[in-house]
Amino acid sequence: FASYASRGRWKLAPHLSLIDTLLLSVATGKPLPRHLRAAMAKVTGLRLEEMDRPIDRLLVELPPRHGKSQLISRYFPAWFLGMYPDRDFILTSATDDLAQVCSQEARDLLVEYGPAVFGRMVRPDVRATHHWQMEAGGSVQAAGVNGDIIGRGARCLIVDDFVRNAQDALSETVREGQDRWFMSTVKSRLAPAGAVVIMATRWHRKDLIGKRLAEMSQGGDRWARVRLPALAEEDDPLGRKPGEPLWPAMFS
Repeated sequence: FASYASRGRWKLAPHLSLIDTLLLSVATGKPLPRHLRAAMAKVTGLRLEEMDRPIDRLLVELPPRHGKSQLISRYFPAWFLGMYPDRDFILTSATDDLAQVCSQEARDLLVEYGPAVFGRMVRPDVRATHHWQMEAGGSVQAAGVNGDIIGRGARCLIVDDFVRNAQDALSETVREGQDRWFMSTVKSRLAPAGAVVIMATRWHRKDLIGKRLAEMSQGGDRWARVRLPALAEEDDPLGRKPGEPLWPAMFS
């Protein structure tokens, strides 16, 4: 869909293909195909037996400008509502403005391509950037981190780059506030079979992703984790040699 809607300008780089495969499990609520489970267990750090379940908790760690927001916060919500127009989607980012920009782009994609590609339409009377709705009843809400998420819950919830800058990332007050927001506001809005995707360029070990990893180590929610540095380290998930760039077509 991304390739089609961008008229071929959007390219499925190897790291985006890996994330796309996991997003399909997030969206469908089904486990990954059996032939992919062993490889994806190694990539995500989950145990092989855990791959018999859908991916409903996903952490994505990528460098800046490597396509994560374009795929996950723009094309994915549009595709998701095109495929499942009766489901609700919540999209959050560091600020209201950033979240609404992603929401607007996803909405505009469905306005343009929804009827022809999916046979679905966005309601003409509910098209605000912070809240828009499909004719079949599904909707998208967009808000900044620590913002209000009111009304219905979500079958899928995205947290995209939760800090604005290094100053926020280094502030313990900001980090603790984000964690309280996630544990109270965000988790309370998730539907029983809902999925969460948190993605970021990370600036601090005790950020929102770090808190989820710490909880997991203490028996909390199990998260599939995709960590792809700009320059490969040992045992790279994509099989890169140490020092090899993640997206050589874009960044050396």
